[in-house]
Amino acid sequence: MEYQWAYKAKQCTRNGVMLNRGQFFILAKLITAKERGFPWVDLQGEQKRNLTNMQRNDWIVKSKGMDGVKYSITGRGEALLKDFAVRKHRTDGKCARCGKNDRHKDRSSYCKKCEGDISKERYYRLIAMGKDRMLDTSCKYCDKPRHKTSNGRIFYALCDDHLKVYLKDKASKYRQSRYKKGAEDRRCFCGNPVHVTNKDIHYLCTEHYKTYLQKRTILYKARKFSRVLKSANVNNHYFTK
Repeated sequence: MEYQWAYKAKQCTRNGVMLNRGQFFILAKLITAKERGFPWVDLQGEQKRNLTNMQRNDWIVKSKGMDGVKYSITGRGEALLKDFAVRKHRTDGKCARCGKNDRHKDRSSYCKKCEGDISKERYYRLIAMGKDRMLDTSCKYCDKPRHKTSNGRIFYALCDDHLKVYLKDKASKYRQSRYKKGAEDRRCFCGNPVHVTNKDIHYLCTEHYKTYLQKRTILYKARKFSRVLKSANVNNHYFTK
């Protein structure tokens, strides 16, 4: 299995275990030397604090010999480093975890067995961290059960009704972004860009759109006033009789 020994600041903690930058590169140096056939490496120049802490956690082993003090990585250190490391992108269609089986789906990076193992590890990890409330089967807005796919999996913390609303809002936001992108080419008859809102794209610029709204309000008020006058004339005619 191939890995990229790249340290990321967001990955300083995994599964409740903290690993700083110096410890990460020490483990990477030891495992690369082990793969090349040199399991024992001289680590002169490294911080003693990191080495003692790693020996205490059983990530590395210290050995004194005729050629000096050397260190080797343990199985626990290899497993820890693989959790922190970044896996290389595979282009052969194999699973990114085991490297033997084919991928379960085109969009997935793992086989069917590894996907089940990952979900189980996540489930028991949340229980161990006291976050089993995240695995509650009820919707976060109501007491209805969460939406399940045809395979029985749960991807959203929403029931069927709230999921429809969420997907509808998501689609509307996507349409609005497409509208804004398409509005860059539209121009008013005066040559200025058209007026764009979160819901619609107009065929006039901002200035002409304001004048259009003013004229529309004036016409609306005039029609409303004319209706009032007509009703008043009818009533006067009725009372005069």
